[in-house]
Amino acid sequence: MKRIKMQRFLGLVIAVMLLLNIPTLSNTVYASDVSVNDNANSQSLSNDVAKMYATIDKYTTVWERDPVTGKYSYPITPEANIWSKLNHAERVALCNIPDYVLSDITDAELVELVLDYPLLLDVYAYSSFEDGIKCVAEYFPALDKVTNNNSFNTYLEESTNGLLSSNSNLSNELSTMNSIQDSLKNQFIADYCESQKISLFSTMQTSSVNTSVTTPKGTSVSCIIYGELLTADDKQYWKDYVAYYYPNCDFISQATTNYNCHSYAWYYMSTSNTIWMPYPTGYMTDGSATYVGTSPTANNQRVFYDYSGNEHSGVVMNYSTKLIQSKWGQLPLISHNVYDCPYFIIPMNTDKIKFYKLNLF
Repeated sequence: MKRIKMQRFLGLVIAVMLLLNIPTLSNTVYASDVSVNDNANSQSLSNDVAKMYATIDKYTTVWERDPVTGKYSYPITPEANIWSKLNHAERVALCNIPDYVLSDITDAELVELVLDYPLLLDVYAYSSFEDGIKCVAEYFPALDKVTNNNSFNTYLEESTNGLLSSNSNLSNELSTMNSIQDSLKNQFIADYCESQKISLFSTMQTSSVNTSVTTPKGTSVSCIIYGELLTADDKQYWKDYVAYYYPNCDFISQATTNYNCHSYAWYYMSTSNTIWMPYPTGYMTDGSATYVGTSPTANNQRVFYDYSGNEHSGVVMNYSTKLIQSKWGQLPLISHNVYDCPYFIIPMNTDKIKFYKLNLF
């Protein structure tokens, strides 16, 4: 992962972007109108989702500008007591910026809100930064609005021109950050700029090796070997991130680019795994795994979030509580509820959360 030293970048870019301080629960919230999916195959899952909508309705109100600052901000943040009582899907719904706010703010205010989005760093829970942008933008439209605006690229490029050395150390900025939120915002800015080829810092060249593994039935599954691209500081950074933004999840093992969720769940359930598997569908189509349903029936079954472009895999650790263990992209290996992860966002079809028994021959 690429990082930048932020002593000057923090002060100047944050000032230019007019970034907000971490908001509090005293502000108001809004969630778009949604309806429970009537097509879910599992009554249990349907009931769970209905409860989520009830929770969202309970905490939904109208966004208003702060009477002192005149700005909008997110009322549901990790610093609010309610944050730990919500799952990821509920947080996403409550943090969605309503259309009437989008139509009321300037471009600069939109940038402020997007960079202050409490779940912005979920973009790193995918196979690439670009994939993460696409997935998060699906449920946070303001991100799509900003990142598809060419003037945003120009704005970043002009406002930060000459501030950074092309030889910047990309892994030691944590000690210079005023807060986790500031650090995460700058992490996103840095990687977004690089993804758009905005010349703020050098591109770290990475190499990979194509390989393959075989399912228990002998089907070849294309994979990649990236090796370890994260530093010790990176790994601590992402451990802190998960603890801060996902307080109900438990850290199991450190972040790494050695393996991902699919490889861990379907190929080799070990932290010494060195295989990155883009797609595990071979296991589910050749008889190596037997479909169980949309609710787990036993421990050690596999779960597959079958959402196009947002696929995810994990291992059932406690089927009665729907406790899952999964690797979040390059982020850590995490123990979490089936709904409390970056890959489930209502109103997704709950019948797309599929459970399988892995058949070992």
